[in-house]
Amino acid sequence: MKRAICLVLTFYLILCSGFALAEGDYSDHIDFSIQFLYMDTSTDYANDGLSEWVKDHFNVGLDVWFIEQDTNQETMRQWISGGTLPDVATWEGFNMTEYMDYIDQGLIAPLPDGWEEKYPNLYEMFKKTSLLDYLTVDGKVYAYPHAIYCNFIDVPAPIPSSGGYWYRKDWAEQLGFDFSDGTMTFSELHDYCKAVIDADLAGNGQTLGVTISSSTLIWDTFMLHNGGFNMSAFHNDTENGTFVWMPDQCREDIAEQTAIMREWYKEGVIDPDFYLTSGSEALSKFTSGLSAFTQYGIHVHGFLRVKAAFEDANPGVAFEDAVAPVLLISDDGNSYYEEMSNYYTLGIFNPDIEAEKMDRILAISDYFCTKEGEITCWCGPKDVDWHFDEKNEIVGGVEYPSSLMYCFMSIVSDDFSFGNPTYDKAIRDKAISITQWMSENAINGAPIEWDYKFYTSETKSMYSVDLYSEIVNLIMNEEEILPAWESYIAQYSGMVDPLLEELNADYYN
Repeated sequence: MKRAICLVLTFYLILCSGFALAEGDYSDHIDFSIQFLYMDTSTDYANDGLSEWVKDHFNVGLDVWFIEQDTNQETMRQWISGGTLPDVATWEGFNMTEYMDYIDQGLIAPLPDGWEEKYPNLYEMFKKTSLLDYLTVDGKVYAYPHAIYCNFIDVPAPIPSSGGYWYRKDWAEQLGFDFSDGTMTFSELHDYCKAVIDADLAGNGQTLGVTISSSTLIWDTFMLHNGGFNMSAFHNDTENGTFVWMPDQCREDIAEQTAIMREWYKEGVIDPDFYLTSGSEALSKFTSGLSAFTQYGIHVHGFLRVKAAFEDANPGVAFEDAVAPVLLISDDGNSYYEEMSNYYTLGIFNPDIEAEKMDRILAISDYFCTKEGEITCWCGPKDVDWHFDEKNEIVGGVEYPSSLMYCFMSIVSDDFSFGNPTYDKAIRDKAISITQWMSENAINGAPIEWDYKFYTSETKSMYSVDLYSEIVNLIMNEEEILPAWESYIAQYSGMVDPLLEELNADYYN
């Protein structure tokens, strides 16, 4: 039976009078350096219309440090460990063990005393992520999260992830498949992709079916969306009062899903090069007309990126007629999702940053955490690029390249995107309807393991297991899957068993 998840989407645009800039004296000019995600090295983020407004209002200069997205986490660790962070940086892939290590080594700066009162909008945003207690260490906070939902969307937990799938609607219709209800079973996915390949609808003799990166194909597509479980977690089984390691606990389910992937791979339904394909490469294969099916976010910005990439590669072809999002239905008849935390990344500071510089950066972040600040982030400066009409609705709006930079100082794009008037309303409405459907019909197959996520110990810091490489090997060879998997995970017992004992001792003894 499907378990309903309550979600309330109440987007509203209201006149944002009464907000206040964080108290402070901005008479002294301050320059600061900054890094964020998804940067384009050819873009001048520091001097577009929005940044000019920020520089004028807060009397600052901007030094943007570029970083390659594919090596972002590796580069960030090098910067932190080497003491070479920019003044403020965006930390993707946060984990609590590293956070505590960085604090112990003095590698990131704490927020100033009294920040909660001085930057009230930042503080309110912080509270909505549920991270404040976790990130407070001996009364100090050393990072602040960038919320996903805050001012415009009310989404009670659990929050469904925005991951989703895309298929060639025109190819499906040509071959007699109908997915107009927005869902597709795994059997239908197999048959649709097989038919597309057999008909060679790419026209190159090498039409691809399912084109998804290996980790996403394994963890998200099959283990979660078909199997309904989180294959990699340390799960706190509160009903039985014990922690379990899911690679062992779900070994038979893992073997079952791996067997399905092996069969599909042998049939050619899965891209022969899936183990070499990154997420961006998979999307490119799909939008360029080489494959029938891929994975990409079905949030508003996901729609916009898929649409833009497809239209660039297929001039003259109407996106709405050719491509559509779809939600997968498992073989057991359910739809599953991964629970999403209400934050994406964290903001951290160079340990040697001057107090006045941190104050100015936090003041900017505090402004962009207001309703007006969010609108300004994505629509440009108020009364320059947009204004409210007599119905308190937004008129106008310009999204600048630096919008990305300022959202990674405050609240990421999801919160405002459902109602951003600069985006196609049809796309916004579709993204809302998918989110609502997920919350009402899908099951949380991968809940956030809060107890493990924020647990820290030397034993946990030693845990490192590569599950995906072994599953890729099993997909591509002829070994009997379950015995091979059991043998593989047994070699990690020296790391896993002590950690399980420690977790159970701390939580249940």
